[in-house]
Amino acid sequence: MTAVIASSSGHNGGANVECDAQGQAPPDSSWCQNDSGVMKVRVELQAYLDQYSPNGQETFDYEVPDGARVKDLVVKLGMPEELASVIIVGETNANPSHALNEGDRVTLIPPLAGG
Repeated sequence: MTAVIASSSGHNGGANVECDAQGQAPPDSSWCQNDSGVMKVRVELQAYLDQYSPNGQETFDYEVPDGARVKDLVVKLGMPEELASVIIVGETNANPSHALNEGDRVTLIPPLAGG
């Protein structure tokens, strides 16, 4: 059984902000408004899922196409969908077809094992 949890980032209430000429967000925000058909989400990979990080970091900003869903993010990271058995995008429950929004924080947690 797959558990999925989701919600929006608390950085700026999900609002877009303008970036400077270098694409940097203001100091009080980590997200920039863009019109390029992509959006940024913050991703956190827990436990051994960090092997799917594009930069070797457990937490990173990641661009996905506008309209992307949780399952699209998982696939784009090259991760088998069954490895992300718990997905947290803040605090609201969702399923893999949950639509992502600019600035969402997505935490992926592998299946629990035990005996």
